[in-house]
Amino acid sequence: MLRDFLDQGDAAEADWVPHLLRLANRGDLGDGGGGLLLDLPALAQPYGCGPAACTPGLRSKTARSCCADLEVTPGPDERARIEARLPELSAFLAARDPRWERGAPEVFDGDSLRRPGRRCVFSITGPDGLRCGLQLAEAELGPLKPTACQMFPLAVVELYDDQVLLTAVHKSTARLLSSRPARVFPCLGAGSVTLAEAERPVLNRLLGTRRALRVVRAVQEWREASA
Repeated sequence: MLRDFLDQGDAAEADWVPHLLRLANRGDLGDGGGGLLLDLPALAQPYGCGPAACTPGLRSKTARSCCADLEVTPGPDERARIEARLPELSAFLAARDPRWERGAPEVFDGDSLRRPGRRCVFSITGPDGLRCGLQLAEAELGPLKPTACQMFPLAVVELYDDQVLLTAVHKSTARLLSSRPARVFPCLGAGSVTLAEAERPVLNRLLGTRRALRVVRAVQEWREASA
């Protein structure tokens, strides 16, 4: 999955060398094996997904969320899977979101997913906040959720000499990732576990279970040593 994600060309175009040097000089650059470098402070930040904290109408005025405020461009294969399942998705979402009651709306704005009503066309809103309709539908329809959505707030940056940096939206990386500031996402800094541990299912799919475990352990060891 890692190679497929990189081949989509989603890595942010920025000069990461100064950031890498700062991490290395502070002892904050980890080794995930096989050319995988780890941005330990970004991966060790507390993380907890609380939909109500970032849902328009429920959240604070300064909060933002992945389901409402981020532009997502699925890869060609991801788009094809979504388009092939639109009839079933329309029926599934019509029972859960009023925007789909009259049939499938336009789901793409150019190459990106549309955001009618200030949230992703596939999001579902309820008393507890936003939920990803694609993720919910996967139990019946198979894989649908774009990789970029699965990974948020994680990020993978292709460097040089076959090296890759595993990082995340963080106060030190948001600008490099062309992201909104980390402070506007309520999930970042919330919860009691590290981002790496919370997103371990994603890391398993991205890296494989053994390599993901190595990442989680490296982050935890760094966190304990830095405490």
